[in-house]
Amino acid sequence: MKFPFYKFTLNLIADLCIAFGIQTSHAFAQTERDAEQASAPIVNSAMDGELFFKILLGELSLLDDKPRDAYALILDSAKKSKDEQLFERAMGIALQARAGESALTVAKAWRVALPDSLDAVRAEFELTIALNKVDLQAKALDDYLALVKSQLSKDVVARDEALISVLTLLARSSNTANKATVAPLTEKVLSKLVLTPSSSKPEMRVLYARTLQMMGRFDEGMKALTVLPEATPEQSQFKVNAQVQMLRDNQQFQAAYDLLNQNVQKLSTTDAKSTVLSDWYYDLAKLAEKTNRLGEMERLLRLVIAAKPDDAQAYNALGYSLADRGLRLAEAKVLLLKAVQLAPNDPFIADSLGWVEFKLGNLEQAKLILISAFEAKPDAEIATHLGEVLWTQGLKTEAITVWQAARMINPNHPTLLETLKRLGVSLDASTKV
Repeated sequence: MKFPFYKFTLNLIADLCIAFGIQTSHAFAQTERDAEQASAPIVNSAMDGELFFKILLGELSLLDDKPRDAYALILDSAKKSKDEQLFERAMGIALQARAGESALTVAKAWRVALPDSLDAVRAEFELTIALNKVDLQAKALDDYLALVKSQLSKDVVARDEALISVLTLLARSSNTANKATVAPLTEKVLSKLVLTPSSSKPEMRVLYARTLQMMGRFDEGMKALTVLPEATPEQSQFKVNAQVQMLRDNQQFQAAYDLLNQNVQKLSTTDAKSTVLSDWYYDLAKLAEKTNRLGEMERLLRLVIAAKPDDAQAYNALGYSLADRGLRLAEAKVLLLKAVQLAPNDPFIADSLGWVEFKLGNLEQAKLILISAFEAKPDAEIATHLGEVLWTQGLKTEAITVWQAARMINPNHPTLLETLKRLGVSLDASTKV
């Protein structure tokens, strides 16, 4: 399989020529203006020309499916020019080729060439985490924190962003096998982070809170959101959205429903024409479904459709909900056909349409729609639906294959697990139990 590297074009050649002062056209007769500038320093020295052609050769090597050669040429050019973009390019080549050690080599060379580069130190630290280089992680993090302190001490917002970005990386890594080694690194970053309402952007505080949640510190994350500003309606709505999202992500659907419903009631009395209200109706409808308030969910989605008659997702949500419960299938199909009309290239809406066709007993039509949806978007739920259609048609070997693909995409997808349990299917045994 070929790597999806840059498509080499004349524009890239032109950009390189501009960057290194190299002319691509034939020389024209020297004008008087040219003569006046002839004494200026020559930009396209022999070294510049050599560097240009080395970069050009590296990019051409990618086209020839030779990432190893391209990597070596671009990295050598980066070392000689001390150009950060070339180091990034070399690292990108290594990562796309799944050569983690080579990417780490780039990061180390980058640091040697540009010891004060935050990007270089950050890249090295990220790679020590990704490659589980436990012996290198603490030193790389210390170097990064030292640079953040020295370079961003007077820019509190930039400092917070730099620290939170690393904290987010560590939080994601805490779910993997190296959780024990990541924990002390996380605490070290937290000790350096001092968020205050006046010094941090609301978006940064939300990211910080969500990072704490990913680390299993939900209560601390929710507490971090309490100081979000509420001076304007927009700020208040931002805060509500952040809190509801945190609760929802933590599977606290009842608490999320109560909080959002309270604010929906408040907004509907103070500003019934607010454009935010229809968005909140949609979010509240999803939470109503999660808390088994199905009648309320349908009422809210119809409010969304009334306010936004071109909202494909509202038609889709209502149509799918009816289809999935086997209710008013003819109406569900009309709603989903409307959703398809509004968003013809949405594979998830196509999945819903395929599912209602299945519920109506139109198995062949359902199969064709779901195959097309899965080809457009390899998603676990779409694959699960397709598998059930195939299973019902008696194509059990094909169904097992599709469900195995769904498990590879997301082994814990609730729809997949429920379907296999309901049908009594074991993918490991590949037989009905």
